[in-house]
Amino acid sequence: MSINKKLFACFIIALSLVPTAEAKDDVLVNCHLTPSIPAPEHYPGVENIPTTNDLRRKTGSAVIAKGQPMRLIGRVVDENCVPVADAKVEIWQANFYGYYQDEAKKIDEVNDENFLGAGEYITNNLGQFDFISIKPGSLGWKAPQIHIKITKEGFDEVNTTLYFEDEPKTDSDPAFAKLTPDIQKLLIARRRLLEDKKDPEVYYYFDVALRGKNSTVGY
Repeated sequence: MSINKKLFACFIIALSLVPTAEAKDDVLVNCHLTPSIPAPEHYPGVENIPTTNDLRRKTGSAVIAKGQPMRLIGRVVDENCVPVADAKVEIWQANFYGYYQDEAKKIDEVNDENFLGAGEYITNNLGQFDFISIKPGSLGWKAPQIHIKITKEGFDEVNTTLYFEDEPKTDSDPAFAKLTPDIQKLLIARRRLLEDKKDPEVYYYFDVALRGKNSTVGY
């Protein structure tokens, strides 16, 4: 197989990890910038975020955290929908019981010692990221959510919160309800169930558009 054919084959395989751009995805279709909806009260701090994309277990451990397994997959693009490589993507979330790590460590009954609570991923040359986690729990009116921070030199930082399209609490979440419909639709992670596998996997897709232009691409 020629080098060009090998590169083309690798490109097709990589694309299979990212959902087809649908009309409802205003990030990949219309390059709408992702709004920042920060949650600073639970941010672990850059020094406390494990350099792993698997939040379900401690490094080297076979024991996984309690909760529904899920994958969070997405793509980071610039304001012209060009993929952004080498962007640092950080996420943090509550555990199965709805408690963040800073809270759970103070209450034994809701502290899952196998759950990391945060993770990091550096996007590949197609701007893709991929996290393995559990669907976060929630307390009261607060809907399950994941906080995500993306940084890349030359681009505006995005620090935002994503919600799940299949979660009944999302529409009534007090913070989400205050947002306009145009903003709300940019913060929804889309669900897909892969039933062709022995153990069905739940995937959520969330794409991010940063303000700025990729300096490696001419416009």
